[in-house]
Amino acid sequence: MKHERMSCAQVARVLSASVRGAQYNWEQVRSLARSLRITIPTVTSEEVLRVVERDQTEQIARFADGTADIELQLLVEAARALGFSEDASATLERLFDPDFDPAVMILLRFLLTVCEYFDHPLSVLYEFSPRGDALAALQEENPQYEATGSAALNIAKGAFALDAGWAWVRKGKRRSDALAVVQLLEGMEAMHYPARRELAAWLRQLIVRLHERYESTPQLLRLATTEAEALTLLDRLIASPTRSYGAIEQRIVDALSTILHPSDEWSSRGRGDSVFASNLSRKKMGDCEYTNREYPTIVAYEAHAGVLADSYVGDHLGSLERVLKIRSEDLETQRAAEDWGIAVLFVAHQSRVSSTHQLTCIRDYSVEVEIIDYNEMLERTRSKLDTYAAGPQRLVAAVNDNLIGPLNEAWTPQTIRDRVLERLDASAPDKS
Repeated sequence: MKHERMSCAQVARVLSASVRGAQYNWEQVRSLARSLRITIPTVTSEEVLRVVERDQTEQIARFADGTADIELQLLVEAARALGFSEDASATLERLFDPDFDPAVMILLRFLLTVCEYFDHPLSVLYEFSPRGDALAALQEENPQYEATGSAALNIAKGAFALDAGWAWVRKGKRRSDALAVVQLLEGMEAMHYPARRELAAWLRQLIVRLHERYESTPQLLRLATTEAEALTLLDRLIASPTRSYGAIEQRIVDALSTILHPSDEWSSRGRGDSVFASNLSRKKMGDCEYTNREYPTIVAYEAHAGVLADSYVGDHLGSLERVLKIRSEDLETQRAAEDWGIAVLFVAHQSRVSSTHQLTCIRDYSVEVEIIDYNEMLERTRSKLDTYAAGPQRLVAAVNDNLIGPLNEAWTPQTIRDRVLERLDASAPDKS
């Protein structure tokens, strides 16, 4: 029990499986452990709050600026990769309905937190004293829970386990929410503990993200009103990596590229997408891309938050080949493959790529690859602005619509906006 990090309920299941005809429960195992002076598995409120604090930090890395559909997509992909056996998409989509029962969510989050410390069959609720301080600590973290008293007592008093029997005695919407949790827990119990523990972390961190979005009062970024303000913001942000998991860098590229490729000449794809939006599923050749309305030309931009390496470029060109396979029929109804000009610009703070400019052929398409930094992209943008009579106004509009505006949306965590505010509060561009 101690070395394998098993709960009493898990030990009971192992014993029951090992001894034909025998059925043990966690209370029997706990009594035996006490008689043998074996430490009883427990989770304290302090341990719960440590997990909460870590989840609050790690959810940014998992989901960054993902919208609700991206968050669910990432979670479903992780669940499938970890071996979740049920229809992950349908089950998880139901769990993260905005109107999901807060009391049921508290019980789920409590069990997912227990999973961080112990190999435990998640449907067994009462081994870890859900009437105590540990669950109370999570209850306080749920801004949507307005009922008085313990969530466990309110909806699971006397329940041996969170199983179908418990779920079916609920009424109305609470029953369907409970059944969704039961389906999730059954699927997770069939997984090996390391995979179950990892999936539990994904689930907890999305719960944290949704709660923070619900209760927070965001500190929004002020829109630029002059060209000078827009340039100051850009200069501060491109000085060094923003530590925003690429979210700010991608919005910078969105803003600058829309000036380089105005809508009267180019059609766009992917601008405004989350950093975790799949190029393949969106059928795009970079984070954002532009197709010339008159000439058979596509220019794609791939924003990078740190040091660009050959391996990253190679991986992207591999995904580009798959995108071209999907889009080739549509492209070739317009022009032959050899008539198309495709350019992919990687924008990075630093680069260790062996060549900053190369030509390659992918599925009969000529592809030009170029590596530039953010300063170079800004300079190209300023040169383009000089050709417009209303250049300053175009820059202000591009920054507000494609950089500041998206960062102020509800799906962007405050932590990412804080990175912008830190740069603006600095007396000079951050070179760290």
